[in-house]
Amino acid sequence: MGAFAAGKNVTFIRKETVMSTQETYLEQIQYELKQTPSEYLPALLNIIHTFRESVCMNSAEDSFRIGWREIQNGQYEPISRLWDGIDK
Repeated sequence: MGAFAAGKNVTFIRKETVMSTQETYLEQIQYELKQTPSEYLPALLNIIHTFRESVCMNSAEDSFRIGWREIQNGQYEPISRLWDGIDK
């Protein structure tokens, strides 16, 4: 299955036809990285890092532990000040 994008022949892999493994994804990512001009690599790294942070969540236990530690260290704001400055 192919497609034409920006003057290049791009191959899309159908989920149904490929047994998805971590190695296959890593190979595809490495291929795409090699095709990316070096001046765009810092932005791409930022995108990948931000994506990973957004999908990888701490466990409930870890989140509670972190929140409890912040409270014990005084790293919190009173609820009454939660929305201060929101209209500015």
